[in-house]
Amino acid sequence: RASVAQAEADLTLARALRTEAAEVAWRAGDRESEARALLGLGELARQQDDYSSAGSYYERSLALLRELGEPFHVSVALNNLAWVAIAAGRFGEALVLLAEAVQLGAAVGNQVSPAFGLATFAPLLHARGNVETAAVALAAAYQQLAAVGIKPPPADAHDWERVREKLRSALGEAAFERAWASGLTQSPSIVLARVLEMFGLTMAGDVAAPSASSPVESPPAAAPLFAQSVPAAPGPALRVLALGPLEIQCDGVTVPITAWRAARPRELLLFLLCHRAGRTRDQIALAFWPDAAPAQIKNNFHVALHYLRKAIGRAELVLFDRERYRVNWDLGVEFDVADFETAVRDALRQPPSELPAAALRDALARYRGDFLEDAGAGDWHLELRDHLRRLYVDGLLALGTHEEAASRFAEAAELNRRILTVDPLDEEASRRLMRCHARLGERAEALREFERLARVLRSEFDAEPDPATRALAERLKRAEPV
Repeated sequence: RASVAQAEADLTLARALRTEAAEVAWRAGDRESEARALLGLGELARQQDDYSSAGSYYERSLALLRELGEPFHVSVALNNLAWVAIAAGRFGEALVLLAEAVQLGAAVGNQVSPAFGLATFAPLLHARGNVETAAVALAAAYQQLAAVGIKPPPADAHDWERVREKLRSALGEAAFERAWASGLTQSPSIVLARVLEMFGLTMAGDVAAPSASSPVESPPAAAPLFAQSVPAAPGPALRVLALGPLEIQCDGVTVPITAWRAARPRELLLFLLCHRAGRTRDQIALAFWPDAAPAQIKNNFHVALHYLRKAIGRAELVLFDRERYRVNWDLGVEFDVADFETAVRDALRQPPSELPAAALRDALARYRGDFLEDAGAGDWHLELRDHLRRLYVDGLLALGTHEEAASRFAEAAELNRRILTVDPLDEEASRRLMRCHARLGERAEALREFERLARVLRSEFDAEPDPATRALAERLKRAEPV
């Protein structure tokens, strides 16, 4: 009855009926009906340009739909929220929402989902300066709905027509009509694939690949995503420092802790960064929610992914590609863990006589502390943490050996002290430190290090230092050369 009232433009009655429907559904515990009633209330508010109220209704509906595991209606709610963000000029947020909406719509195979995605991309393309492509996309959206005998719902029709007139005004009548005619003759799926490519997004086999013959042209690679709202920033699109205190930057701006809503979205990003080839949803679930029921896993995952993309503000940085979720490294991603591991391994592959000491020293400087030492991550990170810690110690050991061979005993001593900071029971590093002190004429310091090691071994393991360590200490006490 509310839908009929809305179709007859009696919006007051439609709102009253949808409000009652939402209340009755809530009392009955019918979350699906409540979610759809809230969607309808959002549509009514949006139709009357009350985007703030619309956003509130859509958010409430989205939370219920995610819990229910309704991918198609989740995609509808996300698309609608994208229009709310567009109305407020938050184009980056709109792109994050729209990317997930299009992905979910394609995953369930809904035949009209590309049309709604194309229409919502139109104002984003306009904001980016791709006005002709925006007209092509919007025309293709109208064409697809017409082909199956559907008109845009009232709220969508309200926004679509507003965008259409803005495009006509921006292009001029003749150029607009040419672009519109082009959009009416093209496959909406192909147009959508090309629009996705322009924004650096991909679909896993659900959208046709771009065709070289299409008149839709991609902008230059150096063009900013949204010229008037997101200025181009030097450096990587994503920079993550996870060795020591965690810091995440997007386009040179640090993402505040409050942007993540919870720990899981941030942890999901780190997990994907540590698996460059990507992970399936099942693999992610095994690491994050091993004991949860399938429905709960599905909800948890999509909520975490939604807030991850929302926090970083660039949906194209996390892709769904060939059944895997992965970070889009091609956009420019700097991850200190990957850089540290590669650089230290490359250095340690060289013979000791050819050790690239300067490069190794720079690589070790990246290690500001243990992997995710203050992030409270799950057990999945522990094996990697221990591996990186061992690699750090191996690098320090190799560099210390190099410095000692060159008679730079003060430098070698400092490197061995850094090893003992990580592992106070590393007896080889302790012996090397004792030897460096002795060669610097600091025998008392060398013996103090021996006493420290012996004290810790007795306290922790009720053990004594190795014979080689005790023998070195005896030579030091007798003032013999070492």
